[in-house]
Amino acid sequence: MNGIQIAVVSILPFIITLLTALLVKKTQILDMPNQWKNHGKTMPSSGGLPIFLGWSVGMTALAIINSKFFSQIFFVYMVTLTVAVVLGFIDDLRKMSLGVKIAGYFGVGASAGITYVIFGGSFLPAVYLCLLVVICQSAVNSIDGLDGLASGITVVFGVGAVVPAMFTGNSYLLLIVGVMISTLGAFLKYESYPAEIYLGSAGRLMLGAFLAVTGFYTFKHFSMFQSLMGVLILVGIPIFNVLVTFTRQIINSKPVFAPGRSQFYNILMDQKGFGHMEAVMACYLLQLVCALLAVIYYLTAANWRLLIFIIILVNTVVFTIFHKLLVADTTSDLSLHN
Repeated sequence: MNGIQIAVVSILPFIITLLTALLVKKTQILDMPNQWKNHGKTMPSSGGLPIFLGWSVGMTALAIINSKFFSQIFFVYMVTLTVAVVLGFIDDLRKMSLGVKIAGYFGVGASAGITYVIFGGSFLPAVYLCLLVVICQSAVNSIDGLDGLASGITVVFGVGAVVPAMFTGNSYLLLIVGVMISTLGAFLKYESYPAEIYLGSAGRLMLGAFLAVTGFYTFKHFSMFQSLMGVLILVGIPIFNVLVTFTRQIINSKPVFAPGRSQFYNILMDQKGFGHMEAVMACYLLQLVCALLAVIYYLTAANWRLLIFIIILVNTVVFTIFHKLLVADTTSDLSLHN
């Protein structure tokens, strides 16, 4: 990267996000408290807009500086995240039903897959990318329950994705992730505890799409199965949270999307005695471990990757059982945010 690109990546998105976040705090797009949530007052929830504006302006500036940046990866990111923000913003305004929200996940995934094919990609990887988007959006939606949690986890995820990009010399991916890290760094000024603004559906869908597309391109040269294992490790805590919550739903004979407090971060607070910031920092730390494991997985020879994944999986199960994370309760939850 030259000096101009570094400035664009580190400064421009940061400043734009800071300024636009100040404006959207005044909007009437609000997140109402209820018995299942961890905030006790009505909060602005249009945080996806400043994140998208900061990131997209940074991306566009990079493309103007270097026209070669107008490539497949650029358009897949731009189209997918734009569709995610638009659909999420509609949900923020109209509060869509569960079925419509899930259809929206697949709509964002389809936009990613179709754009990938239009710009020279093959059909099967496009289907795989679509499914990744659906999975990651669901995971981010589920983990976004504490101030700064989903945004901070995405930053740590981005750091984990930057390392493979540096090893392979993938400057495009390095720049794209760098812009997002800068953008979220600015947004966390307003979303960190005590938060002044929340992500909202627009922010959650956008970050979920970002995780999916970044994971896809990070492990793009792997076989599809090995790529999936790598993405699951790198996304880390959001995936773990969904698995824990889903299992608790089954144990408690509850509908999958029933409201409650069985999220991993709620278990830390309700059963382990963690405070709000302690739970957030614990999740950050565990996400950092996932990022390090993903880098190790990435650098491991192909014939050893399945073994690495199995070792990680077994240790995850042991961690879950040892800390009694699956103990039945009466408030299970894998709910989509209202």
